Amino acid sequence: MLPSSSGSGAAPRRQGGIPYLKNEQLTKQPKEAKILGVKGDPENKFGARVILKLALDGSTYFWGVGIKKNPNYALLEKEFGLDENDWTGQKILLNLEPDEFTEQYFIRVSFPYREPDKKKR
Repeated sequence: MLPSSSGSGAAPRRQGGIPYLKNEQLTKQPKEAKILGVKGDPENKFGARVILKLALDGSTYFWGVGIKKNPNYALLEKEFGLDENDWTGQKILLNLEPDEFTEQYFIRVSFPYREPDKKKR
């Protein structure tokens, strides 16, 4: 189970050999990525976070998403819930979004369009 944005959870350590996702791998245009795995990292030196293992453009990356201060985590939590098993296999869109004040680019997550589930009427 993943931590809530208002709590904490279990701790994994960094895996060897797989690079972390950086701005250089992305553009302003959304790119589709597939979530291959998810682990909590509550003891990171920059604060509690979740590490996503992603397939993007034929390569594998880790992406660390802060739980408390990163708006991407709240969007992912809302879309997929707190069970990391529900995140695995999901497709997300990643792009760079400029901060108008600092003029820096930050990674933003969005979701591909999906047909709504047809439930009982």
